[in-house]
Amino acid sequence: KVFAVATASLCCLVNINPLCYTAFAEEPLENLEDVLAENDFYIQKNPYSDYYDKYMDAEKPDKEIVVQGVDYARAENGEFSKGKFGHEGDMIKEDVLIWNSAEGTLTYKVNVPQTGMYNMYMSYCPIVSHTTSIEFSILIDGKSPYDTASRISLNKVWVNEKEITENSKGSQIRPSQIQYSKWSETDIKDVDGLFNEPLYFYLEKGTHEITFDAAKAYIAIEYFKLYNKEEYSSYSDIKPAESDIKNTPSTLIRLEGEEASYKSDSTLYPTSDKSSYLASPAKPGKLVYNTIGDDNWKKALQTVTWTIPADRITADGWYRIGIKARQQDMRGFYSNRRMYIDNEVPCKELDQIKFYYDTEWNTVVPKSQDDDIYVYLTAGEDHTISLEAIPGEIGESMRRLEGVVYDINEYYRKILMITGPNPDKYTDYNVDRAIPELVGDFEMISDELKTIKNNIESLAKSSGSEAAGIERMYVILDKCVESPKKIPKYLTQLKDNVAAISSWIRDYKDQPLEVDYIEIASYDREFSSTDEKFFESLSFGAKSFVASFFEDYSMISEETGDEVLDVWINLGRDQALAIKELVESDFIPNYNIPVNLNIVQGGVVEATLAGKGPDIALFLGGEYPVNLAARGLLADLKQFDGVDEICENFHENATVMYEYNDGLYAIPLQQSFPMMFYRKDLFV
Repeated sequence: KVFAVATASLCCLVNINPLCYTAFAEEPLENLEDVLAENDFYIQKNPYSDYYDKYMDAEKPDKEIVVQGVDYARAENGEFSKGKFGHEGDMIKEDVLIWNSAEGTLTYKVNVPQTGMYNMYMSYCPIVSHTTSIEFSILIDGKSPYDTASRISLNKVWVNEKEITENSKGSQIRPSQIQYSKWSETDIKDVDGLFNEPLYFYLEKGTHEITFDAAKAYIAIEYFKLYNKEEYSSYSDIKPAESDIKNTPSTLIRLEGEEASYKSDSTLYPTSDKSSYLASPAKPGKLVYNTIGDDNWKKALQTVTWTIPADRITADGWYRIGIKARQQDMRGFYSNRRMYIDNEVPCKELDQIKFYYDTEWNTVVPKSQDDDIYVYLTAGEDHTISLEAIPGEIGESMRRLEGVVYDINEYYRKILMITGPNPDKYTDYNVDRAIPELVGDFEMISDELKTIKNNIESLAKSSGSEAAGIERMYVILDKCVESPKKIPKYLTQLKDNVAAISSWIRDYKDQPLEVDYIEIASYDREFSSTDEKFFESLSFGAKSFVASFFEDYSMISEETGDEVLDVWINLGRDQALAIKELVESDFIPNYNIPVNLNIVQGGVVEATLAGKGPDIALFLGGEYPVNLAARGLLADLKQFDGVDEICENFHENATVMYEYNDGLYAIPLQQSFPMMFYRKDLFV
């Protein structure tokens, strides 16, 4: 049987310039600040946290400055036009700026009537393109006011390409995510996940130039404005009367998590929970996409939106919202979401909804004190519910920790320049004399860490592992303060604990959440129970157990017919399932060719010689392509149209090792590029 081979064994070399080693000074350096200043790659780029602390007490004027997208002063190095834009069947807006390129700069002249701090708000529509997000820098009079302003990111809109379908084995096929052009309005926010509120910009009275310098544009802009966001009203200020609540007709609506209308990221695709019958829907022994989120929905500003169809709300009224969700990653903490109803946050309490750690499903109902929160929905029109990932209260501790990590790292480098990476235990380096402020600053940093630790433990409502790394660090700093001459001895511990805290910050910046469904209920209807019942759970487990005996785990898909492509995959099951999703969501719908995928570890040569080999083998590299080609068992790929185009995606010599007698018998699946990283302070 003649078959083709695709392989992954490929290596590509990268040229590295020769490096010279610079020895450490034998004597302590007297002017460390000058040495560090010469190495500007060590200088922290004006963090937003410092900028915020500097101007937080400045006036926040009650002014609104609106600038139309088409009213720019200069447009350079990009593809710009003016006109109407939007998606057919959705909103189309007239007289907007269309920025149809990745790069470029737009400059606007803005007259600020009063000195103070301002938020920025933008009405925009993403243009479908090859980029997955909109990224640009904001410059005020030619300069970025702080680091975060150079990394502004706006969400694109992603939708399921089609409905979730089933394959021949009864398991579901996950749809691909595609971009969608939809008008959105949003504040410019902190992509680092440290601040809940929009970014602030301090502007003096007068005329300023505001520039958008893009790396990934592809955006239509209706307008942007400078203003100060009002605080949300408390629920007690808008709470309906008891009679209004009871006049709402009996209603219970369920929105399945996996059927979300819009997502802000291509990774927010439907996910699966096969562990419990409580997941909706559930099917023992089969793959069912019944949730959304989990580890994919954790980064700041990631947003998922569901639509309540107009025909589901039968009458105007006040409704409660219940979110069946699970947060099983942040032990001891809670994940946070901001809820929007029709793109607006109805009240202060919905600005932060907490989802506490639990390995089981729970229905979270937003509350004000002990009362359920009701929102007003009108009949005869669609409504949307959006959940946006935000940092919550822990963001304040995180930003303070980041400042502490930077300070400790700076002193670590200074000490390292005196002692070298392996200090001699018999040498007195006198680092406290070479760096006079060291001991005093270590004492202040230690106090700051103790305060942060207490704040974190108060949020977690427990003490222990959640802040153990912070405690280890301030214990080391206290030892350095008590015995400055032993500081070189603690150098390795300083480095290790800084790494541990940095890792902790990275992990707990995330806000993971998995949603099964959202229910909208009138006052007289109860939300669906999430309490697991013994017999239902036993029945589901038994059915899943029995189904496992009839499931061929080496066969990922099962198709029949003469036209079926038989594909063997030399990988693990997780990787094979990823390939299966690509095949079912892209290849089969486009080419209408059925495919059987099988996991095989070795034996390809023997099976082929016996006449029972596959049509295609994936991830089979090394000597196999030429070995099989020499026996006349492979098809020469050069006979097929389009092979030259495919080969252009790789390095010009990538296919040489798969050629035999002027024929090509395999195509690479991936390329790897080894890279070298080095420290500029040690090598020049």
